[in-house]
Amino acid sequence: MGLDGPALALVVTMAALPTAVNVTTYATRYGVFDGVAARATVWTTALCVPVLVVIGALLV
Repeated sequence: MGLDGPALALVVTMAALPTAVNVTTYATRYGVFDGVAARATVWTTALCVPVLVVIGALLV
């Protein structure tokens, strides 16, 4: 895509953000995979911090 510098860092950072809480909300509301959605939200939030630190160190 030809991105470099701040534009590349922004796109990669946005891709590394955790699963949104609204996924868990929808799963709970409709009673489908609510446990899976909750675990995905917790794990992706916990793992997001070290990943974002590495991205920041490498791309900025």
